[in-house]
Amino acid sequence: MTQLTVVTQASLPSIFIVRPEARTRMRDFFSSHIRNPNTRRAYMEAVRQFSAFCVELGILDLAQVEPIHVAAFVEAQLKLHSKPTVKQRLAALRMLFDWMVIGQVLPINPAHAVRGPKHSQRRGKTPVLQADEARTLIDSIDVTSLSGLRDRALKAVLCEFSDVHPHPTLPHPPKRTETRKQPMSEHHDTPKAHEPHALHEEHAKGPHDPKEINPKMASDIAFWSKEFGVTGDQLHEAIRSHGTHVEKIRAALHTHKGA
Repeated sequence: MTQLTVVTQASLPSIFIVRPEARTRMRDFFSSHIRNPNTRRAYMEAVRQFSAFCVELGILDLAQVEPIHVAAFVEAQLKLHSKPTVKQRLAALRMLFDWMVIGQVLPINPAHAVRGPKHSQRRGKTPVLQADEARTLIDSIDVTSLSGLRDRALKAVLCEFSDVHPHPTLPHPPKRTETRKQPMSEHHDTPKAHEPHALHEEHAKGPHDPKEINPKMASDIAFWSKEFGVTGDQLHEAIRSHGTHVEKIRAALHTHKGA
């Protein structure tokens, strides 16, 4: 069962207990708004350090806090802590001041315009097993039981799909290679010339069908026009009158020439 954590006045930072409305709003923020105990602990530490920093500057009330004070706190924190920690503490101040603005304790959020440090995790911190270490791990599994055989098979499959290959007798699965796109040239607007399709070359050498003429194919019209010794228009006229069968067209054109 989840226990409700109540923040007492003694645990609140000093600059947040000067005014009663700020003290009440602060208590509600950590008691009801932040539910995760780990987040509550981390945010409370961030607010405590910010409050101590403000006291050193002579700031005793929230109304005196300006964006420049928050920015100076971030710079001071970067000298003592890592970037992820400083980003978390700045996020805590932003959320708390937003809570104060919503409760009409402050007119604006002084931490809203302050930018935190840039940080990106490019490489993971999870250790990767070497091939001999993976082999030792798999060999240590008890295979006298069904569950042991299952676990051994699962771990072997996981190693096969990773860069670790614990079985020296088995071939290593080929790695997938990514194909990179060729960089676009400065003359990319110029259309590229394409080679004609092989099917078009066959049509240029012979008819599509030796018994039927396809009037929609330019290669068929060109071939049979040359074969019958007529123009393309004459061949189309013959097709409209007698159909597409080669022998019928041949007979019709022969009759027409004889007449």
